[in-house]
Amino acid sequence: MKKNLIKTMTAATLVGLMVSAAGCAVYAEEAAPAAAQGAEEAQELKSIGEKAEGETVYAVKLTNQTGKDITGLAIKEAAEEAFPENMLTEGDVFAQDEERILYYDSAAAVEANEAANEVEENQKLMKPVYTVQITFADESVEELHSFPFGDVEAAALCQGEEVLYITYTSVAEGTEINTEEAELMEKQMAEEMNFEPEQVTYDQSQIVYEVPVYQESAPQQPAAQEPAAAPVQEPAAAPAQEPAAAPVQEPAAAPVPDMAPVTMDPAGAGCVTGGEVY
Repeated sequence: MKKNLIKTMTAATLVGLMVSAAGCAVYAEEAAPAAAQGAEEAQELKSIGEKAEGETVYAVKLTNQTGKDITGLAIKEAAEEAFPENMLTEGDVFAQDEERILYYDSAAAVEANEAANEVEENQKLMKPVYTVQITFADESVEELHSFPFGDVEAAALCQGEEVLYITYTSVAEGTEINTEEAELMEKQMAEEMNFEPEQVTYDQSQIVYEVPVYQESAPQQPAAQEPAAAPVQEPAAAPAQEPAAAPVQEPAAAPVPDMAPVTMDPAGAGCVTGGEVY
């Protein structure tokens, strides 16, 4: 009886061990594909630039959502005069919808920024400002201004109607950010600063120059002159004469009639004239 009990307990223990082993095997089968898948994804992502680590090294996961293949990528700080060499090797194409890890060591850029901003002690230095230049397979070139290194872990490259921009989640604020509006403002400012009056150019090959040929002029003969016509004189206008004033005639004195001598009649009979008595 005792032997049968021991056999029964031993059999039960063996069954439990077998069940546990089977469970562990199932868990291992489920966990292994997930771990392998994560490692496989990490291995599939290509890099842009050389993989490195350090305080000045940034690593950003980029997704190409521009709708075009990218053949060139270069980064410079505002204090640097020109973009350095292409971070994509010759023949390497960052394809549409592809994801890659961008590694950028900013040590040289930080040094250039500090040299360009030599300031007095205790005065705050200006932060580096990074510009990313993107070259597409069609040879067109776009730029991303004020790229937020240090505040971005993953970003999508997008092509708008006028500018290239990115969308990402800010590490500091935890909010979704779209830089299209900022890129449009940057473009407008650049156009205003670089505005120049339109210059008219001419095709020199189309300009014809006429060279005057010198010819000795023949002596000129005096031209025959016709006798000058006598000037037509208009009759001089008679001077206006004022009407002569009528002579003032004094009234003629009335003729004095001859009067016969008058003698008085001594008799007082009257006057005697010519022998007549009045």
